[in-house]
Amino acid sequence: MNHRLSTVLGRLAHMARESVAILTAILIAFALDAWWEERREVAQMLDALDAVTLEIDRNIALLDEAIAHNQERAALGFEIVQLTPEALAELPDDRVAELFRFTNYNLVRLQQGAVTAFIEGGYLAVVSDRHLRAEIAGLPRIQEEIDEEMLAVIQAQEQMEAHMTVNLSIEEMLAGLSNPQNAGRNLLRGVVTNEQARRALMFRSFFLGDLYTSELEEAKTLLEATRGHIDQATP
Repeated sequence: MNHRLSTVLGRLAHMARESVAILTAILIAFALDAWWEERREVAQMLDALDAVTLEIDRNIALLDEAIAHNQERAALGFEIVQLTPEALAELPDDRVAELFRFTNYNLVRLQQGAVTAFIEGGYLAVVSDRHLRAEIAGLPRIQEEIDEEMLAVIQAQEQMEAHMTVNLSIEEMLAGLSNPQNAGRNLLRGVVTNEQARRALMFRSFFLGDLYTSELEEAKTLLEATRGHIDQATP
């Protein structure tokens, strides 16, 4: 009887050891799978983050170009506002052509494909640094802030364009179709001889060279800060 009991207990102990071994193996396999899956997710997140970094670099370059371009155009606008019709008439054609570049300015549209793919791909949850997560999640809002100031520039431009031809005759406008130099000079005269057009140009130049430029500079600062934090958080 004691021998049978001992045998049964031995078999139970053996079965228990086998069960523990099997359970341990299963848990190890699950742990390895989880570890591997985590490594795979991190690797994919880092690849997506590299694309975000490149996009940030392109946007910083885009902002630098726009800031320099718009400040130059704003300076031309302020110069035109101070012209008298007599002073405009004495300007050489090449200077008139240079001043007429004031009509061209740069409204920024940031690239957002990589950051949108990063967010929609669920990679934010894989980023361990919560501050960096918040910065990346906030990148799309930068364009919204830029657009708010952009509207003021567009509205002032539209007001100026609505008034700059009021003092021009049909003959002067038709003459500009065959001679671009005459067109530029006539349109500038349309600005300097119309108080509402001059006022609208002054506001557009202020919005473009001050408010809008300040918004672009702030956007650049935010992008540079995020870029630096990405460098610190990644190997």
